[in-house]
Amino acid sequence: MKISKSSKIILALLLVFAVATAATALGFKRTAKIIALKGAAEIRAPKAKDWVPAKAGSILNEGDILKMNKDSSSVIELDGKDLVAKIVAEEHAQLLFLKLASKDKKGVQKTLLDLGAGKITVTTTKARDERSTFEIKTPTSMVNVKEGTVTVKVEGK
Repeated sequence: MKISKSSKIILALLLVFAVATAATALGFKRTAKIIALKGAAEIRAPKAKDWVPAKAGSILNEGDILKMNKDSSSVIELDGKDLVAKIVAEEHAQLLFLKLASKDKKGVQKTLLDLGAGKITVTTTKARDERSTFEIKTPTSMVNVKEGTVTVKVEGK
């Protein structure tokens, strides 16, 4: 059976449409970007064995861990359709980007950070949708940030 050229084009367009529709239904992943770095820091991807040096311009994805070294700090921007938050991570902070997802075109966003050690200051912008969440998990608590600035610190043992 021979398939015409126009049939192949229609099938290709349908496939592209199906993939785009599925991506929209599932939401899309956001990223964070280190916009400034003083000192040294390292990043480890979810399935990576080794840490890699962080630098200004490094992109952080869902599941990545950012580890700040002694006498270091970084400024990270987290975006979606607009700037969602600015995060300042200070020395010895260990921050896992657990969830960085947008659920739909209306701007419902789910952000979950896990601060295992150290100190971060998060400044969030107004949520695009009341259903959006921005949470910071620590070993002993969960902080829900709606709008404004919050500092979270995990004390060492």
